[in-house]
Amino acid sequence: VHHGACMAAADMFEIQLTGVGGHAAMPHMGVDPIPCGAALVQSIQTIVSRRVPAMQPAVVSVTIFESGSAFNVTPDVVRLGGTARSFCPEIRSLLQTSIQDLAENTARAYGCAIDFDWRPGYPPTVNHANEANRAAAIAGSIVGADNILTNPDPSMGAEDFAFMLQEKPGAYIWLGAGPAKKVPCCIIPNMTLTMRCSQPGRASGRVLSRVNCQNKPRLKTSSRRLSSACHRLVCAFACLDLWLVLK
Repeated sequence: VHHGACMAAADMFEIQLTGVGGHAAMPHMGVDPIPCGAALVQSIQTIVSRRVPAMQPAVVSVTIFESGSAFNVTPDVVRLGGTARSFCPEIRSLLQTSIQDLAENTARAYGCAIDFDWRPGYPPTVNHANEANRAAAIAGSIVGADNILTNPDPSMGAEDFAFMLQEKPGAYIWLGAGPAKKVPCCIIPNMTLTMRCSQPGRASGRVLSRVNCQNKPRLKTSSRRLSSACHRLVCAFACLDLWLVLK
């Protein structure tokens, strides 16, 4: 349970570098975009280490590099893509301008045309302290206070629940569901879930929904009925979120 930021903002970028295709035996007769793309990937790796203040969390990962289809042809297009993660608005803006500046200047240096597309994604997921305290207390009453980890290191992953937290007070809590053996992350092919977490997770959600519904005295529907409905909704969103992660 975090009393502040728990997950990062996530933005995506796509870059198309266009040169002049030709024969691999005569690259001087064209403009090969592959060296341009390779140089750009290398340059992007310096953004976090040389442009972002050392105490500010940030990640930039190039995850797509597509070009060419033949051994003896220099292609005319390279497509790059990736993601930028951060927490504060200033760093988020810095990552965008830095990636775009490097892309445009590298393309110019190698004689390539460029198409740069920046796609803003999820904002940071930031919990509200009062709601986080309430969630931790209720979960602790079910699984024991010793099993509640408070303010662990935030994740550079992202979550669409962040939009809800921008509108209403709330808290996004993590429920351990991984295997006993440590794995790099939850989106690898051999990830398996520990289903034993489902019972305390359902119990915590049920109590949280009941408490929230009981705090709405002007509602005409009974708190018990609303609690059950809220619980089913919470479980449905949890299942959908898990499905999206595993997908």
